[in-house]
Amino acid sequence: MITLEEVKAELRLDFPDQDELIQSYIDAVKDKAYRVIGCSVDTPELDAAMIKDIAYMYANSGQEDTSADSSFYTYKRLSKRPMF
Repeated sequence: MITLEEVKAELRLDFPDQDELIQSYIDAVKDKAYRVIGCSVDTPELDAAMIKDIAYMYANSGQEDTSADSSFYTYKRLSKRPMF
């Protein structure tokens, strides 16, 4: 699973001012991925999708509905639940 340090490196942030905010984005994205996938999965592909979602949220003031469609499709592809 992704860490605060990994996300900050991807976003090129090296100051602690927004650590709480970024951590809240990480928690939200992990919850979203878990709800879609249906179980805990730890793959580089999933980590990349979650980081992409967090980058979108960070760039768009935390609006979860602005997440990347490609990330959602990654979540669906890794899902253990049937998709109708």
